[in-house]
Amino acid sequence: ACHGNDAATVFNEVKDMDDAIKVAYEFYKKHPKETLIVVTADHETGGIVLGTGKYALNLKALQYQKHSADGLSRRISELRKSKGNKVTWEDMKEFLGEEMGFWKQFPISWEQEKKLRDEFEQSFVRNKVVFAESMYSKSEPMAARAKEVMDQISMVGWVSGGHSAGYVPVFAIGAGSQLFGEKIDNTEIPKRIAKAAGYK
Repeated sequence: ACHGNDAATVFNEVKDMDDAIKVAYEFYKKHPKETLIVVTADHETGGIVLGTGKYALNLKALQYQKHSADGLSRRISELRKSKGNKVTWEDMKEFLGEEMGFWKQFPISWEQEKKLRDEFEQSFVRNKVVFAESMYSKSEPMAARAKEVMDQISMVGWVSGGHSAGYVPVFAIGAGSQLFGEKIDNTEIPKRIAKAAGYK
């Protein structure tokens, strides 16, 4: 999700991860002397920025994005096919209202609507479709513009679509967790897990 700069999907994946960690933690509470939980990432991706120029966030807007950016792209392609490539701007507004919450759940600015309308004219009226590419996927350009508008509304920014040099935290609890209490290279983590498990 971070490669695609898809904030709503990132937050949903973090919630899913949190749910998984809760299950592991419940197991740990029953077996604290023989359980080690290590939570980390191999690297940071995208250089996500919370707050884009103001001391504010509007993360609640992200809840109205029903699908990942890739899922939204597929749905837009399906809309094209279902309408025989004759999608109207009103069709698209209705679609984006349902899929992203635009106009229905919160207003969007004139500039944001213009960004969407310009892409609609390019992709649907002139049929000049230039797919937006991230490291792992291609997206309908309208999906890419909708995601950009959602970023503006939620006040989430991105530095890149690739890996960054940002540090990632390492959280550990349980047997051997003291081995993870400092800044370490990510390649060292499996070695320390093995050490905690008694391997040499």
